[in-house]
Amino acid sequence: LLGSVLLNLYLLNQYKKSIAQNKELAVTQTQIAGADQIRQTKLETYENALSHMKNPLMAIVKMPGAPSSPAPSSMATVYWNTESKEVYLLVNQLPMPIQDKQYQLWAIVDGHPVDAGIFDMDKDLSFVKLKTIPKAEAFAITLEKKGGSITPTMNAMYVMGKVTV
Repeated sequence: LLGSVLLNLYLLNQYKKSIAQNKELAVTQTQIAGADQIRQTKLETYENALSHMKNPLMAIVKMPGAPSSPAPSSMATVYWNTESKEVYLLVNQLPMPIQDKQYQLWAIVDGHPVDAGIFDMDKDLSFVKLKTIPKAEAFAITLEKKGGSITPTMNAMYVMGKVTV
């Protein structure tokens, strides 16, 4: 009888350890699944961006730092679909804006700036779709107040590039 009681206590202790390990494994599995979902979403984002970049209908407009740029090493690239006129922006190198500022893309059409959209900086791949632009001679990015501006702030122009289609 005493041996049976001791064996039952031992087995009960092992059972409790197994339940605790099972709970730990379930938590770890949930964490791994969450991390995997994040990686999967990032992968899909990168694949989507890459498919746009490889599209032969895309005009690639490289925009180096403007001559009077507050950050001369700035760089961005516009991918402009010559058929659908969709505009995608890849931020290669732009400084993070301060709290109440936001970058704005401009299309230069017949010598006049046209708002092509505002965008937020992202520490991951900054490949964003902006407004559809039917015609453009050049593109530029300025730093504006949050929400954008009707006209560009010329002394806050970071990058500019001409369309060569």
